[in-house]
Amino acid sequence: MRKKAAVLTVFAAFLMLSGCAGKNREALSCPETGLMRYADSTIYTDAAGNETGYAEFVDFRGSCRFARRGPEAVLVDLDLTFYVEDRGDAERLRRGKDIEYFVTILSPDDRILAKEVFQIPVTIDREVRSGMETETVQKRIPLENKRDAGDYRIVLGLQLTPEQLERNRKKGAPRN
Repeated sequence: MRKKAAVLTVFAAFLMLSGCAGKNREALSCPETGLMRYADSTIYTDAAGNETGYAEFVDFRGSCRFARRGPEAVLVDLDLTFYVEDRGDAERLRRGKDIEYFVTILSPDDRILAKEVFQIPVTIDREVRSGMETETVQKRIPLENKRDAGDYRIVLGLQLTPEQLERNRKKGAPRN
């Protein structure tokens, strides 16, 4: 009987320690991700100042995981959704619209570590003269320590001309 009680005690202690191991795991967080102010939408114009289109960074969703091999890093997967309206001529409507956007990685002290500009073609539905596309982007952020991942930031936005950005600042970002 004593032997059975001793085995049960050891087994119970093992279970309790196993539970503690799970509770003591570090809580790791993903980098904060957001849209750059005034860079989430724009109105396109031709040389005469006539509106020819509208683009909007509609949504983003993301997740992260930590590299299992190689140097410490966080891998961030982002699903980015864009909406485009064509307000111009029929020829451009047939071709669709390419828009440029950027993904910027900021260090914990807000230094730009990387900025990459992407182009996504958006197919325009002729009947409604608009279209929507989603693109997936993966970024790898090298880390000194996994615990630091939540201190980094990812900033997203449409790649605008200085004139488009200034127009958005003056009027507030255009909303359709």
